[in-house]
Amino acid sequence: MMAHHRDERSLGNLVSDLSREMTTLVRQEVQLAKAELTQSATEAGRRVASLVVGGAVTYAGVLFLLLAVVLGL
Repeated sequence: MMAHHRDERSLGNLVSDLSREMTTLVRQEVQLAKAELTQSATEAGRRVASLVVGGAVTYAGVLFLLLAVVLGL
């Protein structure tokens, strides 16, 4: 049969352990959130850069088309 082990720590020790573990958990969650935000910001920056480059290429293409129309090509 399974023997039951009774923890003999005081209520004060249990509350202290709980407080310490909750503090650690909250700190880890904050670190994770910061890392996720950094990653999201990096991805958003790449997307914006892609849109800017695409817009510039489109703009240049329109200018060349207008030039071709003006020159009668």
